[in-house]
Amino acid sequence: MIIKFLPNKGKGTCLATMNYLLGSKGDREHAKVLQGDPKLTQQLADSLEFKHKYTVGVLSFEESNLDDRQKREIMADFEKSLLCGLEQDQYNICWVEHRDKGRLELNFVIPKVELTTGKALNPYFDSVDRKRVNAFKDHTNAKYNLTDPNDPANRQPLTPKFNLPKDKKALQEAITGYLMNEMGQGNIKDRQGALNAIQNDLGLSVARITPNSISIKDPTNENGRNIRLKGEIYADNFRFSQDYSAENERASREYRANRTERIAETRKILTAEIERKRAFNSELYQRPPTEPTSEIEHRPSVQELANDNHRGVIGDSPSIGGNGNVFLQQYERQPSGTSSNSGDHRPNAPTAQSVEPIQHTTGRQVLLPSDQKQ
Repeated sequence: MIIKFLPNKGKGTCLATMNYLLGSKGDREHAKVLQGDPKLTQQLADSLEFKHKYTVGVLSFEESNLDDRQKREIMADFEKSLLCGLEQDQYNICWVEHRDKGRLELNFVIPKVELTTGKALNPYFDSVDRKRVNAFKDHTNAKYNLTDPNDPANRQPLTPKFNLPKDKKALQEAITGYLMNEMGQGNIKDRQGALNAIQNDLGLSVARITPNSISIKDPTNENGRNIRLKGEIYADNFRFSQDYSAENERASREYRANRTERIAETRKILTAEIERKRAFNSELYQRPPTEPTSEIEHRPSVQELANDNHRGVIGDSPSIGGNGNVFLQQYERQPSGTSSNSGDHRPNAPTAQSVEPIQHTTGRQVLLPSDQKQ
């Protein structure tokens, strides 16, 4: 599984994005809404006055499909890792499944607004959030035993049509992967072949050549520092041999053997990064304070308690079943003449003369003290 944030920056209309994800008439083949309301998400995003209105991205799997339980778990964990510290009522998200490319894709659209404050919300800022998102990706791949792009046997080589990674380390690895793939097909047999592929196939500019390395100009920043490519395939005396295939297989075996340690390390990184982002979001998106009310106003009415009891929940107490007997039991458990609090200063339990009947929602009469009618 890999994670991509699409480069539209949320500047255009979200309606166009939804039409792509689902089809203009909701008829895109193998597309399915897994969670959320596409129309609500689109209307919310398009109603924003911010310059950047929404974030769109995809969790892309090599696997053709996963079971529904795994999809739900991965989507929920991704939301917690991306939108750290925010409750579900603080953001809107819509998940759309694609399976028309022979693999599973979980697409997501998030309007860039925090719902309780109305402040702008940026779910992903690359330089700040990349480490956390990459840790989530690595941890999820290991946890569910998914195809891991970091495994040397699974690394996707760079192709001439590939969008160049902005991260320099990722770019170096992608270039090396492409050259290794070309060597495996017999298209590169020496250093000159590697140079030709870098310049002609990938369209990169070579800035400097030394006996042991090749440096290229930064393709994402014309004023940036040159990117140095090191390793045997970039050396002056490089000659291709079948040993490279064997080396790749050995590296893959070692990578898989360290799975347990890798899970522990990525969990540690992910936890630390989530806590850091949670603290930031909690401070930025503090919920508006509620107006103070009196103790009497906070006290639930009999109607509210009855309704809650009918739903099987009263506060944190276990379900009682909704038969209304809870109102009588609180007095029936106490001996006559004593209160539920054993202190002498507490008033006595109500007598038959001090209570008046009120109508319970189920049609039964429930006795309550007359001094609590309010």
